[in-house]
Parts: sequence; C-alpha cells; structure tokens
Amino acid sequence: MIWGLSIGLAIGLVALAPARLLLPAPPLAATAVTGSLWRATLSNAMLGQLPLGDLVLAVQPGALLTGRLRWQASGRLSGVVWRSFTGG
Repeated sequence: MIWGLSIGLAIGLVALAPARLLLPAPPLAATAVTGSLWRATLSNAMLGQLPLGDLVLAVQPGALLTGRLRWQASGRLSGVVWRSFTGG
C-alpha cells in the first residue's frame, strides 16, 4: 500500500510540476515561463544565441511511455522540443 501511495505521489508531482523545472535547458532559455508540464508559454525564447520569440509548448503524452518529455512547439518557429530522463 505504501508503494502505491509513493508512486501515485511521484506521478502527481511530475504531472503538476511547473514547466520551467522540466524544460531542457540549456540551450533553451526564456525570459519567462508560465504554465505546467502539459501546456507552457515561453516568452522571448532563445535557443543558444538564436532568438525564437514567444513559443507555446504542448506535451505529447505518448512520449512519456518511452521516458521522454516531448512538446510540440508553436509560434514564430514550430517543431518538437524534448528531454530524456533515460539518457537516450
């Protein structure tokens, strides 16, 4: 019973975590990050020295099964942003 509670608590903390804690940084940076893991807004985003402007990131839940956080990015530039927790 304790294991189930611990696993549920860990999943809940990740699911409700602020996006700024989970984004792949560096090289991705922004002056402000709002929202959660599921949907985040980056203000004045930069990829290294490349300015990206404002971006909206929406998580792709299927990637969580492979140990990655993967977001669909949209704004002046669109694409995919991901972060791996498994090292691959």
